Amino acid sequence: VSTQSTWGHKAVRAVIGSGSYLTHAPQAPYFGTWAGAKRGYVEIYKQLNGDIDWLNVQFYNQGAGCYTTYDGLFSPSAAKDNVKDLIDAGIPANKIVLGKYYPASNGGSGFIEPNALQGFMVQAKKNLNWNGGFMVWGYKCNGGMDASQAKTWGSLMQSTFGNSLPGRSGSGTGINVDTGSNTGTGSNSGSGSGSGSSGSGSGSGSAGTGGKTTTRCGSSWGDANTRCGQDCVNDGGCAGSKCWADLSLVPCQSVNTGSGSGTGTKPSTGSGSGTGTKPSTGSGSGTGTNPSTGRGSGTGTKPSTGSGSGTGTKPSTGTGSG
Repeated sequence: VSTQSTWGHKAVRAVIGSGSYLTHAPQAPYFGTWAGAKRGYVEIYKQLNGDIDWLNVQFYNQGAGCYTTYDGLFSPSAAKDNVKDLIDAGIPANKIVLGKYYPASNGGSGFIEPNALQGFMVQAKKNLNWNGGFMVWGYKCNGGMDASQAKTWGSLMQSTFGNSLPGRSGSGTGINVDTGSNTGTGSNSGSGSGSGSSGSGSGSGSAGTGGKTTTRCGSSWGDANTRCGQDCVNDGGCAGSKCWADLSLVPCQSVNTGSGSGTGTKPSTGSGSGTGTKPSTGSGSGTGTNPSTGRGSGTGTKPSTGSGSGTGTKPSTGTGSG
């Protein structure tokens, strides 16, 4: 790891030159006894002759309770991997940037509220002459840090450390703690109407049977089946004849006339139109403090024409007879 890190650093430096910043962001244990007898990144820093402009040390996600108190961050430790330990190992205090994540949903362990962290900062500046500053991990995912939280963090830390970058003497480059915004929104609300033309329909009625049934009186089944005689339930209902079943209704239709009617509908398609809106993208900008510029984007609105259609139905009445 030591060889790879020093080789990679030198390769990048050869491309960007000495006038550009080149930083590293190792996890804190890589400076301590956990990383071996030469303490990992302590040795890398020495091999590079201090060419790393500053170290964004990740003091988080190393287990519950790690790096969550002042002593855990700034007092000598057995693991030899906190700010005080790094200073004692020969790494300049102004190159040690203490990394944390914000808000609490952005990491697994090591979280400290910004106000408490600032209090640690003030104490460490006084006790250790430490002035490297803070780095924050604020990935925007699953409820991660939004623009307002970033501005709150930046302003709070800047109020103690000022507006210059760590590691190099002289005037610093401005830190941007503001964001631009554009709050335009688009909507789409089209409406349509339609009208139906007249439909036509027809109906038919079946012939009436005069209320007769298939059970009637007769002298024989053939006699009862060929004429529309008296309805019956049994022989008792037939004077001088018998009651026959399963008879045809055709003889009864000749003496009864029924009528029927039906209503038909015929759908027709009308047309309509509506006007909707189509969202378009706007842009905005915001200027942070000396001398960086923030950017923002938003959504504006642009009207467009939509269309709609409707189906109307109009019933018509047909008649039939039997």
